[in-house]
Amino acid sequence: MVYLSQLLGYEVLDSDGASVGRLGDLIVPTASSAVAALVVRTAARGVLALPWSAVGRHGGKTIYLAVPCRDWTLYAVQENDTWLARDVLDKEVVDTDRARLVRVNAVILSESPQTWQVAGVEVGSRGLLARLGLGRLADGLSLPHGIIPWDKVSLSRGDLRRLEQLHPTQIASIVHELPPGEGSDLVEALSDEVAAGALEEIHPDRQADLLDDMAPQRAADILEEMAPDEAADILQDLPEAKAQELLRLMDSDEATDVAELLTHPEDSAGGIMTTEYAALSPELTVAEAVGELRRRFTEELDDIHLHYIYVTDEAERLLGVVPLWSLIAAAPERHLADLMRTKIVSVQPDQDAEEAARLIVRYSLMAVPVVDSAGRMRGIVTIDDAVDLFLPDSWRQQLPRMY
Repeated sequence: MVYLSQLLGYEVLDSDGASVGRLGDLIVPTASSAVAALVVRTAARGVLALPWSAVGRHGGKTIYLAVPCRDWTLYAVQENDTWLARDVLDKEVVDTDRARLVRVNAVILSESPQTWQVAGVEVGSRGLLARLGLGRLADGLSLPHGIIPWDKVSLSRGDLRRLEQLHPTQIASIVHELPPGEGSDLVEALSDEVAAGALEEIHPDRQADLLDDMAPQRAADILEEMAPDEAADILQDLPEAKAQELLRLMDSDEATDVAELLTHPEDSAGGIMTTEYAALSPELTVAEAVGELRRRFTEELDDIHLHYIYVTDEAERLLGVVPLWSLIAAAPERHLADLMRTKIVSVQPDQDAEEAARLIVRYSLMAVPVVDSAGRMRGIVTIDDAVDLFLPDSWRQQLPRMY
C-alpha cells in the first residue's frame, strides 16, 4: 500500500533513460479503481497524459517508460475521468456506506507490477501525518486508520451513481452538511425521482432556497415528481413571482393539483392534504377494481396512498371507503358498493389542520378524506401529516415515512 502523496513528484524517464518530467497526477476512469494514465508535468511540452500501457516498470522514486519520447501515444482524457490529486485529495466526498460527507486527507493505492489500483481514501489524522512524512509518528501514537474503500466513495459533484442508491433521508443529511450553493448543485445533478425524494426529506427551512438556486425548468421538473402537498409547501415559501413561474413550467396536470392546494391556508386541512389517492366507482367488482388500480397506478405506487380505496360517484361525491385489506380478501365477483363502509370520518378543507390530525389519531386511521360542502372528494390528510404537525423536527426526521 502506498499514499498518492508519496508518488507525486516521481521522476519519469523514457526507455532511452531521458528525463521526461515529474508525476503530477493519476487518472482513474469512471466506475474503475485501476489507474489508466499518468499525468506528467514536463518542461518542454507542458502537462501530458500517458496511458498506463506506456509504463515499463517503477522502482525507488522513478517511473520508467517502455517507449522513447518519439513513440508516445497520449491518453485520450474523458470528461468523467477522475484525477486523484485534482478531484479527490483534500476534497469533500461522500462516504456512501455511512451516508456522510468526509474530507480526504490521503488517497491509498496498491502497487503491482501490472498497475496501480486505488484501494481507498484516508479521512483520519493518520493520512495527514503521512503526507507530512510523519508516518512513523502515526505508528508510534497508534493512530487508527480512517480508510473508506474506493467502492464506497462518491464524489459530491460528478459521480452520482452510488449516491443515488442511498435512501432519500441519507441524501438529505448529506445536503444539510453542504454549503447552500453546493447543496443545490448536488440535488440538481440527481435524477428527477431521486432529487424529489431527497428534497421531501430536507428541512423546510432549506427546501425553497435549494429550488430557488436552480435553473427554473430543472426546479419545475423536480417539483413534478414530488407529492403535490410537498410541492405546494415549498412553493408557498417562495416569492409569489417565482412560484408562479415554476407552476407555468410544470406539466399541466401536476401544476393543477399543486395550484389547488395553494388556495388553502397552510394551517388548514386543505393546506396539508394531498390529492394523490385512489377513488373508484361503486359498480366495479373486486376483480375490476384491482385491474383498474393496476392500470392507473402501477407506475405511481410510491406516490399513491393505497391503505384505503375511496368510493365516489360520477360527481366525485364520497360514498364510502374500502380498506385495501378488505379488497384483497373479498371474492372477485363482489362489488365495491357491498364492501364499502358508509360511516365515514371526514373533514372539510377549511377545518383546522390539527383537528384533522387529531381525528386520525382518535380513530386510528391511516388517512382521513377531505370533502367540500357538497361532499365531493378534494384530497386526504395522511398519518404522515399528523406526525408532521405534532412531533418536533428533530424527532420527525428520524422516523420512516408511512408512504
